[in-house]
Amino acid sequence: MNQLGIDGLRALLAELQKLAQDPSVEVKGVRAESIEVELQGSAEALERLRSLLGSGEVTQILGLRVEDTTPVEQMGVPKGLDLSWANLCGADLTEVSLSWADLRKANLSRANLRRANFSGANLGMADLSGANLRRANLSVATLLGANLSVANLREADLSMANFRGANLSVANLREADLSMANLCRTNLSGADLSGVDLYRANLSGADLNVANLSGVNLRRANLSGANLSGANLSRTDLGRANLNGATFRGVNLRGVNLRKANLIGAVFWDNSDLTELDKTDFQRRGAIFQDIPAPDMFSSFGH
Repeated sequence: MNQLGIDGLRALLAELQKLAQDPSVEVKGVRAESIEVELQGSAEALERLRSLLGSGEVTQILGLRVEDTTPVEQMGVPKGLDLSWANLCGADLTEVSLSWADLRKANLSRANLRRANFSGANLGMADLSGANLRRANLSVATLLGANLSVANLREADLSMANFRGANLSVANLREADLSMANLCRTNLSGADLSGVDLYRANLSGADLNVANLSGVNLRRANLSGANLSGANLSRTDLGRANLNGATFRGVNLRGVNLRKANLIGAVFWDNSDLTELDKTDFQRRGAIFQDIPAPDMFSSFGH
């Protein structure tokens, strides 16, 4: 990760998606000190990549030499400390290094984890409620179903972390790096995400009710089926984002960039700032306005 960088990883992923002929291929993990990228995607796409890279037909990507395409189940996964089920409630673990550690179902509620290194760690179902994780490194960490409610994650590195199903309600995520993170079906209601980088993040089905998303980069993010009711979207960039089926009830959309965003099935309701021209444009792009009466199909017929 340190050798490649997030911008390099984005470029590498784009090239791999082209080779796989599947834009849904995503990075699942990046291993410790070398550039070892673990991918997830359809079986067909991964097999296509394995065939191209394993046959020697493609030997370099962006100047990087391809050396191995071993299936992950055959590889040795970096091991860290086993702290699964550990009770570390309220502990002071400032700047501790627990990269690749097993912290599944650990109790870290109200712990001081400022500037701690959890890169690649497994924190699935862990309790981090009220924990101080300011400037912590959780890049590529697994946090499936973890409880991070009211946690302080300000300026934390959460890039490519997997938060699927996690509770981040009322969490402080200001200026955190969530680029390429998986936030599918997370609870982010009331969370402060102002100034966050969510480029290409997966927020499908996420609850962002009354969340603060001011100044957030959501370009190309997946927000299909997300609930953005009452969210603060001032200066938010949603260019080319997937908003299929998302809900925007009571949202002020003034100054929001929605250029080339997918609005098919997106539901708008009580958006007083939208002009009639805006509404016409959104409807043309497939949006639904709940506060606009549906056309009367029989209105032109006599009785």
